[in-house]
Amino acid sequence: MTLVTVKPNRTTAPSLFTDFDRVINEVFGASHRPVANRTFKPAVNVIEREDNFVLQVAAPGLQKSDFEIELNKGLLTIKVEKDYNAGEGESIKRQEFGNYRFQRSFRIGKLIDAEKVDATYEQGVLLINLPKKEEAKPRPARKVEVA
Repeated sequence: MTLVTVKPNRTTAPSLFTDFDRVINEVFGASHRPVANRTFKPAVNVIEREDNFVLQVAAPGLQKSDFEIELNKGLLTIKVEKDYNAGEGESIKRQEFGNYRFQRSFRIGKLIDAEKVDATYEQGVLLINLPKKEEAKPRPARKVEVA
């Protein structure tokens, strides 16, 4: 099933109310809410390889120390809370980025070796390596002799 969005053609001239709605959206729309009140959900890629899974989390502008990663009872949680504060002699007139608050959680299966999970942060991407246990790795085919 395909979901199609239809936007009807407007054949009437714009009214005072459509102009009013446009102005209200520009002034009070989502892009103008305080940065601290915005939710941020970073994009994530999950890649499966023969020996492991890799989570790639797009999180530019952060540092390694900004991430809090926890693995507890099969739940991997990535959390960041970072505030940008103006420096001495500065005042922020408009802020659309700089404060980051997000939390993403992923249920990992029993086939992941939780003791060997590690993470690196390079060029704005957090990479979390989730090695598979030996029993989860693919095995080569073997011949079975008939007795």
